Amino acid sequence: NAIGVCGVGFFYIITGYACWGTDKDLMCRKILKRLRRNGIITVIAVAVYFVFAWFYKKRIYALYPLKRALHLPVTYLRMISLGDFELIYGAALWFMIALLYCYIIFYIIVRFDLKKLVYIMTIPLLIIRIVVDTYVNSYPVSWHLSGNLIVGALPMVCLGYVIADQKERLK
Repeated sequence: NAIGVCGVGFFYIITGYACWGTDKDLMCRKILKRLRRNGIITVIAVAVYFVFAWFYKKRIYALYPLKRALHLPVTYLRMISLGDFELIYGAALWFMIALLYCYIIFYIIVRFDLKKLVYIMTIPLLIIRIVVDTYVNSYPVSWHLSGNLIVGALPMVCLGYVIADQKERLK
């Protein structure tokens, strides 16, 4: 579990690092390409998890709650906004939704030259991540507090971006 958590954080740092570049138009195209590619991967993964959940719940005679939940708009809002795919046994997919949001945010940052905003956001976001992760891992609370865009993904993507921007100074 610890290796997986570290791996996700490291993946987000690499994502932020890859969002940096000196040619604004080229970086915007790269970010949009990654957004499309990962969006397709996310849709496929959700579909696979959904099919698995459908057959599994049908086998254990628990299909009715799934059917009922799929008729509620709040189910889809939770999936899209929070990455909450527990209904279909896809809790691990939260990071894909967060990644898509990070690409959208960094497209806006690159397109409108908001690099200073990344520097302003990074330290407070990292502090929030440390505090919330510590709280979630110390008390029996929902992992959704830390497995989301604001706490789980954006601080690490910002950190990767800052590292890429400062790589000459860090040598």
